[in-house]
Amino acid sequence: MFIIGPMEDDGDSRERGLLKWITWSAVGLLSVLLLVSLGRFVETASIWLDYAYPRSGTEGLTLYESLIIKRGGDIYDPITTDRFISAPYPPIYYLLAASVLPDKPPNFSSTGTITSLFQPGRLISLLAAIFTAALIPLLVVFDGRYNKRGRGNISGAMAGGVVGAGLWLTLPPVLVWSLVFRSDMLMIFFTAAGLLCIAAGCRSTRQNADEPSTRRGLALSSQASLLTLGAFFFALAFFTKQTGFAGPLGAGVYLLLRDWKLGVKWCALMAAFVIVPFALLDLVTGHWFYLKLVDYHSLPLRFSILTRLLHTALWDDQWPLVVLAIVYAVYLLFGWLKTRGEFGNGLSLIAVFVLASFVGLPTGAVVGADHNHLLMPGLAICAAVGALLAELIVNINRAKLQNLRRMWPLQTVAALICAYLLFTSAPSSAYDVNLEASHR
Repeated sequence: MFIIGPMEDDGDSRERGLLKWITWSAVGLLSVLLLVSLGRFVETASIWLDYAYPRSGTEGLTLYESLIIKRGGDIYDPITTDRFISAPYPPIYYLLAASVLPDKPPNFSSTGTITSLFQPGRLISLLAAIFTAALIPLLVVFDGRYNKRGRGNISGAMAGGVVGAGLWLTLPPVLVWSLVFRSDMLMIFFTAAGLLCIAAGCRSTRQNADEPSTRRGLALSSQASLLTLGAFFFALAFFTKQTGFAGPLGAGVYLLLRDWKLGVKWCALMAAFVIVPFALLDLVTGHWFYLKLVDYHSLPLRFSILTRLLHTALWDDQWPLVVLAIVYAVYLLFGWLKTRGEFGNGLSLIAVFVLASFVGLPTGAVVGADHNHLLMPGLAICAAVGALLAELIVNINRAKLQNLRRMWPLQTVAALICAYLLFTSAPSSAYDVNLEASHR
């Protein structure tokens, strides 16, 4: 993994202790800074959760379509001259939102006690963002196989993962879309859950071959269950919002590179989990499911929209994290290629997912695209930064770095994270209207 420099064995336990002290002090400092930055997440939630009006044009539309489902209607009905229901997304979020919306409309005669009709849907998004953050440390641990390296390594890996989780909750797109009555954040949660299942399910071929047959059979059965569950979560992500393809794309490439036979089987299963329900839904809606999700949702692409989005809503204040994630992904993938991918042991799901998430960025070029298209790369970036920090911490704990002069990678990572927190203390103007209370 991410090991800097050769091992040195000078027997100087005092210097090793100093290295560990510096490392955990840096982690503690980052944690304190993150806690301060997370105050904005709490503040944003308190401002916007019960806001009585739609925050964007599509919030009202999503509420309307969810209410149709709650009253037994069909949002995929044909579009006629008398009735137009847009319904540009798959049904999972609509169904979940409909289940938590109140049975009766608010009593508008007493204006001081009215609860916003948007609150239940926004609460789904808020909880999805928090649960996604909780999955990031677990993803870091399982992807780096720290669960097999001993308790001390797990604690170091969890520390890096927790920092990645904290970064996720400070991302400006997360601050906005975790409090919007829309399907984006739930799709991200299902993607994170799928990635965790894939990372937990993957086991080294060499390790399984050396185990007793009974134990190996149990391991293979567990692997099959987890990989199937991962495909199921990715299918849920797709049927929450159809742009949620970066997770299964990254997982499919990862499994194909590790073990192409297993990868082909998993890709076939993943395709079945999407194609069969899609075909059934299209059949029962008289082809309107396809028309509304694909045909009528096909908008023109404008390269200028994508470049403006990437510049003002991503690069301006998040460039330190972007740089760290790209360096981490490229370093690991290059190292894996140098060893010719022996047994797939050095391959990282998070690294592959980083590149897969960038593949989906052109969806942000459609007319009307907003910074919700940056949520998937944001998840990948925060997981990668957490994984990078975890590897550096674990290497120091395992005495792989025994010289203060070799601390520069950790110092660089910590400095860039601090720079990001400084830049996002006043987010880019692209987020002003969505974050400032004065715009309510």
